[in-house]
Amino acid sequence: MGGAKVGDYLGRRNDNIGDRKANIADRSQNLGDRMDKRQEYRNQRQDQRQDYLSDRREDWQNWHDDYHGHHNNWYHGGWCDHWGGYWQHMWSEHTAAMVIGTTMWGLNRMSYWFGTGYYENPYYAEPLIVEGTTINYAEPITAIPPESASTPTKESLPPGVTQDGMKYFDAALGLFYEGKYKEALESCNKALASMPKDAVMHEFRALCLFSMGNYKECAATLHPVLAVGPGWDWTTMSSLYPGTYTPLFRNLEKYVGDNPKSPEGHFVLAYHYLTQGHTDVAATELQQVLKLQPGDTVAQQLLQMLGKSPTPTDPPAESDIKIDVATLVGTWTASQGKANFELSIDKDKNFTWTYTEGKKKQSVKGAYALNGNVLAMEPDQGGVMLAEITEPRGGSFIFRTVGAPKSDKGLTFKSK
Repeated sequence: MGGAKVGDYLGRRNDNIGDRKANIADRSQNLGDRMDKRQEYRNQRQDQRQDYLSDRREDWQNWHDDYHGHHNNWYHGGWCDHWGGYWQHMWSEHTAAMVIGTTMWGLNRMSYWFGTGYYENPYYAEPLIVEGTTINYAEPITAIPPESASTPTKESLPPGVTQDGMKYFDAALGLFYEGKYKEALESCNKALASMPKDAVMHEFRALCLFSMGNYKECAATLHPVLAVGPGWDWTTMSSLYPGTYTPLFRNLEKYVGDNPKSPEGHFVLAYHYLTQGHTDVAATELQQVLKLQPGDTVAQQLLQMLGKSPTPTDPPAESDIKIDVATLVGTWTASQGKANFELSIDKDKNFTWTYTEGKKKQSVKGAYALNGNVLAMEPDQGGVMLAEITEPRGGSFIFRTVGAPKSDKGLTFKSK
C-alpha cells in the first residue's frame, strides 16, 4: 500500500475522529433533534417518508471509508444500493430508529460492541489457527475501532492494520487473480494472523473457499461477516475474476441442485445472488436455509430486511412514555448469565458503558440523547445504539435493545 494512499486514509480518519470528538454537547443535541423529528415524520406522505429515510440511513459507504479505507484501491463497498425496499422495511413504524438512520446491521454491530447481542454460527466447526493466532468464527467479525492515543504520522498505519497483514493480503489478491485459489487462501490466512478483525479479508477468504468448492467452510466464514454488515457489491467481487466467475458459480448451483438438503449450499448461493442483485431468488434460497436450519438468525434477518420473511417481525410500537433524563444520571449495573454491565450517565450528556465476561472486557464511551422512552447512545467511534427503557423506579430500570428478539427480556439495571 503506497504512502500516499495511507496518508489519504489517515487524513480522512483524523478528520472524522476530530469531527466526532469536537463537541459532545453538539452531538447529543444533534441526536435529540433527529429524534424530535418523529412526529413530523409520521405526518409525511409515504413517498416523502421513503425519500427521508434514504437520506437519513446509516451510510455503509462512509462506514467502509472509516474502517476499511486501507482497501480503497479495489474494494468499492457493499450491497445496499440495489436492495429496493430494504431500507424502510424493518422500521417503517418505529420512527425513532428511522430518523436516526439505524439499520438492522447497524443495530447488530452496536449490540455486539455493547455485549448485548446474541449470535450463533450454525456452520462453525472449529477455530482457524494461523501462526499462533486463533480466529473464532463462533462470534461476529466486529471490533470496536480503537482510538489512536497519538496523532498518526504519514508513515504510520491505521489502528488494526499491519505491514505484514497488507503484504500477505496483497499477495493473496494477486494469486487469486491468477486462479491460484489454494495459495491465495494460505496467504490470506497469514494476513489474518495479524489482522484478525478485518471483515474484508474474511469475506475474501470465503471467496477463496467458494472458488475451491469448499461451501461448508465458506458458509462458516461468511456467516459472522454478514451478521454485522453487507456483503461486497458486484463491482468489487467481479474485479477479482478475469472471466472465470461464471463456471465457478455454475458449480455452486449444481452442488445445491445435487444436495438440496445442504443449508450451507443454499446460504452461499443466496449470498452470491444478493451480490449479483437478484434479491428474489436470494430470498428463495434463504427460505430454504430456514427450512433446513431454523435457528439461522442471519438468514432470518436478511429475509426480514428484504421484506420477505415467512415470519415477519413487527417493529415495536411507539410509546407515549416520557422519561426525565435526570432520573437516569448516575451509575447503574446489570448482569445476564456470566456477563456484567455497568452504565454511567452524567448530566452533560456523556455515557460510559462497560461490559465484562470472564477475561473479556470492553468499554464504550460517547454521547447520549433521550426522547420519550428511547435512549440513543452514539459511541465516539461512530454508529448509534438504540434502546427502549422503562422509567427508573425503586432504583432500577429495564434496558431493551431496539430490534432484539421478542424472547429477549432485556437488562435490568440497578442503581450502584
